[in-house]
Amino acid sequence: MKKYIFYIQILILFIVYSCNNYDMSNDSVGYLKRLSPRSTFSFIPLVDGNKIDSLYILQPYSYEDLKKRSFDIPPKIQNRLKTKASFDNICVLIFIHDKRIIGFADVPRGAADFADISPALFSINQLFYLDNQKKVKLFSRIKQ
Repeated sequence: MKKYIFYIQILILFIVYSCNNYDMSNDSVGYLKRLSPRSTFSFIPLVDGNKIDSLYILQPYSYEDLKKRSFDIPPKIQNRLKTKASFDNICVLIFIHDKRIIGFADVPRGAADFADISPALFSINQLFYLDNQKKVKLFSRIKQ
């Protein structure tokens, strides 16, 4: 019986480990949709407890800019990020820890439009401003 329980535990660990999901879209989009227009925000509430120190905003058609950075992109998500960057109706928020991509969120531009922010690596503490048209701007630049 103990052997049976041991194998079940190993199987559960394998399933949990192999299902490592980098997609943080549901939490991120839900958070952004709850924001009031003309408000400031950061992504600290989304990453509480996770080791995330930076945010990169992947605008439409800008996958090549991402490739020029020295990020460690897990093979499981390389094609997905490349595909998502080819759509003009979404921006992808990429969550980073020590130059390693550990999560991303597809954000429809109707929920919050990050397309006008120049590609850059932002501190996770960075403050943003959401205007009346759901366009996101930098509130204040926090140096990395």
